[in-house]
Amino acid sequence: MNFKTILVTALAVASFSGASHAADRTFSFTVLEIPDIQRGAGLAIVMRTPSGKTWLYDTGTAHPERLSSDGWLAKFNAGRDVVAPLLKKLGVTSIDGIFISHAHYDHFGGLLWLKENFEIKKLIDCGYVFQSDNEDDYRGTNKEELDHYSRVRDEFKARGAHITATAGETLNLDPDLKIEVIAPPKSYFKDPQITTRPKNDTPSHFLVNANSLALRIQFGDIVFLLPGDIQTEDIEASLMPFVDKTKLKCHILVAPGHGIHPIPKAFGEAVRPEVSIASVFPRYAKGIRSTATLKAFGAKTFVTGLHGNVQVVTDGKTCQVSSERDDTNKPSVTHRVPLWPGLAPIGEGKMEECTKELEVFLPPADKANGAAIVLCPGGGYIRHVTEREGYPIAQWLNEHGIACVILEYRLPELRHQVPLLDAQRAIRLTRANAAAWKVNPQRIGILGFSAGGHVASTALTHFNAGDPASTDPIERLSCRPDFGWLVYPVVTMGEFTHTGSKEKLIGSNATPDLVSLYSNETQVTANTPPTFLAHAIDDKPVPPENSRQFVVAMKAHNVPVELLELPSGGHGFNGCKGPLWEQWKAAALKWMAAQKLIPPSTL
Repeated sequence: MNFKTILVTALAVASFSGASHAADRTFSFTVLEIPDIQRGAGLAIVMRTPSGKTWLYDTGTAHPERLSSDGWLAKFNAGRDVVAPLLKKLGVTSIDGIFISHAHYDHFGGLLWLKENFEIKKLIDCGYVFQSDNEDDYRGTNKEELDHYSRVRDEFKARGAHITATAGETLNLDPDLKIEVIAPPKSYFKDPQITTRPKNDTPSHFLVNANSLALRIQFGDIVFLLPGDIQTEDIEASLMPFVDKTKLKCHILVAPGHGIHPIPKAFGEAVRPEVSIASVFPRYAKGIRSTATLKAFGAKTFVTGLHGNVQVVTDGKTCQVSSERDDTNKPSVTHRVPLWPGLAPIGEGKMEECTKELEVFLPPADKANGAAIVLCPGGGYIRHVTEREGYPIAQWLNEHGIACVILEYRLPELRHQVPLLDAQRAIRLTRANAAAWKVNPQRIGILGFSAGGHVASTALTHFNAGDPASTDPIERLSCRPDFGWLVYPVVTMGEFTHTGSKEKLIGSNATPDLVSLYSNETQVTANTPPTFLAHAIDDKPVPPENSRQFVVAMKAHNVPVELLELPSGGHGFNGCKGPLWEQWKAAALKWMAAQKLIPPSTL
């Protein structure tokens, strides 16, 4: 088939043969975007057939958590928050069947909510159960996670609604589809590949992934391949020697292991897809290793974290592939700078390995005005929403001559010093590279959104001139920002705090001293840098009192400060878009010019 890309009404659309599909006999296959909650990567696919049947392959991520008010980590369940809204839009009230690739929460977590709220007629999996008497085999994978799925499977078995499917079977479930099971074999893949898999990848994790339910789904002439989470090592050692290579050739490939791992050459040669779809969020998408290989085999590649939901619609002869977003406007990274030299401090003299990098976005030389901003995206101290509060802002700042350094700070997990240490390091690194990046070392600011606003407000109130005795030249530099922008920020750990951020940073039962230390409105001094703030008065998750208290403290110490209070927009100013979003940006630039940090011509 010939393949080409066209643009239609803001959707990036790839079509085979350029022909339109028949509206009355089409099969839709939608890979949903799963947000980053710092656990797993998540996969959920919704399929609709011409006869009106609805099938799911995996249900996205959700992790039970007692600390969350709704019982889910980050108050997120993909079944409730991602899958169900699409089903409602499609008018679906019952699900004909759900294929679960394997027993990890980022693939079956959504099922935990869906099974209580939708009729699900069938649950199909390969029946694999990892078993070991060695506790070390489970490190890194919660045994309760595997046991939890076994209990769910037993629920469906008890009502005669479970199907065990292994390689070689053809599942006669839908008159419109030919569904063949490619892997695992009935005896399962049993070699944990101790010598080739990563050392920190336990057998419980590796073998559960290796025994993913792999499906070949055919509608008319169009073939979809869903290999699950099987990793590079077991694709090479187990899958490729076992499977009939002709069953791997496909038009649409859901990249194995979310596309994070390399694609073995033999597998790439066998599948040779025209389209590859990887389900992974932006934090992983930056280092995704399958894309280049699949592009080399001629595939058009999509990544949900960059493109949003990706949908294939086919009439069995031709296909159209559409995505919610076109990632071509994402700014190009000018530099990537390691945040720490291998080991990073976590406080109290302790260290840990750290591979974090700063992403540096420099404006064109003819636009650069010497100002720079270290940007801290929000995310409740459980994730980074860089795709909304990072990259678009970097591009906008560059357009106005301002360098942007995106910091995806380490998440605290009750290590309360970690985000601040990373912010201080980012400021020092920006100062150290000022000459090379054409930045004025006295015009380096920090910007934070939401929980990133807490990182930024902490950096604005906790800083030092550097350690002249340090053997690291970076640590000899000042980490004091020259100015700050705080947008719907978490500032306090007191009465008006964002509970989730507080729990992740210092815990719900923190000592009064620790609460005071990170209630940054109490840490303002006459030496606190000038600051611009923006907050909506109807922000419920992070009340505007966070910004108001900071402003009161700044004025008490005669430090320049400005607060833009917006009449509506809630937390995120209507989803980081629209007139209110543009209003704070314009006001922040105007404030910068008034502070003589940028020239008026920048506006």
